[in-house]
Amino acid sequence: AKEMSDDFNKKAAELYAEQAKDVDIIITTALIPGRPAPKLITKEMVDSMKAGSVIVDLAAANGGNCEYTVKDQVIMTDNGVKIVGYADMVGRLPTQSSQLYATNLVNLLKLLCKEKDGNINIDFEDVVLRGVTVIKEGEITWPAPPIQVSAQPQAKQAQPVKKEPKVEEPTSPTKKLIGLVAAVGAFAWIASVAPAAFLSHFT
Repeated sequence: AKEMSDDFNKKAAELYAEQAKDVDIIITTALIPGRPAPKLITKEMVDSMKAGSVIVDLAAANGGNCEYTVKDQVIMTDNGVKIVGYADMVGRLPTQSSQLYATNLVNLLKLLCKEKDGNINIDFEDVVLRGVTVIKEGEITWPAPPIQVSAQPQAKQAQPVKKEPKVEEPTSPTKKLIGLVAAVGAFAWIASVAPAAFLSHFT
């Protein structure tokens, strides 16, 4: 890295401060040849981070990019942020990567020799073993066929029920006659009890 202008550093610091509140891990790598590592992550930024967050300072050997960094130590801040300040990170990584690789090899051998009798059995029904096999009995088997994934059947969408238009049944002649007789009867009863002036309205 090269030394940047004050205006650039100010804008970068504003961006770092904003992002520090949201991220869970920060890895810093800024180094300037022949100079101490620039302080990019201030204590205020670290104090604003969520508990459980991690800062890996790969510039710890030259003082670190984080103001909390302590060379060759892993510290925990009061608000629960872990800061890794190992200066020999390059020397530590091969050990971890070797452990991860060895774990994968052990798990592969467990699949190849499930009976633990020393006999290797390549089961082509096992998607892992099928995927790592290149040649079997002189026949090229690579690449492996795509893994078939059983997709869940899509739920059928309920079809809207169409309402049939209600057809009114035609009124039967008998019903019409009964209604007419009832109306005439009601009028006759009213006429018999009403005063004579009432009937004059209908003439």
